[in-house]
Amino acid sequence: MNNKILLVFILGIILLGSVSAFEFDNVIRYEKDDMKVNFENAFGLPLIGSHIGSAELKSHPTIDYIKSVRAGDSVVIWYEMDFKEIYEDGLEDVEFTNLETGETIEREWEYVYMGDVEYTEKGKKCEAENSSCVEIKDKVKIKKGWVEYNLRDIPKGKITIGVRTKVISGELTDVVLTIAGEKIKKHAGFSGAGAGTLADPF
Repeated sequence: MNNKILLVFILGIILLGSVSAFEFDNVIRYEKDDMKVNFENAFGLPLIGSHIGSAELKSHPTIDYIKSVRAGDSVVIWYEMDFKEIYEDGLEDVEFTNLETGETIEREWEYVYMGDVEYTEKGKKCEAENSSCVEIKDKVKIKKGWVEYNLRDIPKGKITIGVRTKVISGELTDVVLTIAGEKIKKHAGFSGAGAGTLADPF
C-alpha cells in the first residue's frame, strides 16, 4: 500500500513539474559565488527534477557590491537568462528597499532587455588640414542598447534582462527580482550618484 502511495506521489510530481504554471515545486540552486541561479522543477529531486533555466547577475561583480548608478532614469541591475523553453509570466514584480532604513520603496519601474537600437550617424565630414567640410548622406546604424520589454514571459534561449527605474542621488537601494516563482534572495544593490556616473557600459 505504501509503495502505491509513493508511486502516485512521484507521478503527480512528474506531471505537475512539466507545466510552468505550477511553481510550488520549483527550487533554486546558487553557483559561481552565488552570482548564478539555477531553476529546477519537481523540487530538484534526482531522476525526477529537471533543469528549467538559469539567471546570472551581470551588472555587479559580487552579490554584496553596491553599484554606483547615474541619478535619473537608469538601468540598475541586469541578469543574463538562459531558459530551455519559454516560461510564461516568469518575470514578476520587482521589490525595492531602502538599505539604510529597511523601508519598502514604492517606485515606478520597467523591465528592459539588451537588443538592437538604431541611431543616426551625421554625414558631414571635415578634413583636418583645411577644415573644409563635405556633405554626405546620413547613415542609420545599429548598436546594442536597452529596449523596453513589455512582456512578463522569459523567452527560450539567452537574453539579458534588466530593471530600469528612477534613481535618487545619495539613496542606497536594494532591488529584488522574483523569477520563475522564486525570489532571488542573494542579489545586489545600488546607490544614486551624480549625473556624470554611467549606469552601465552600453
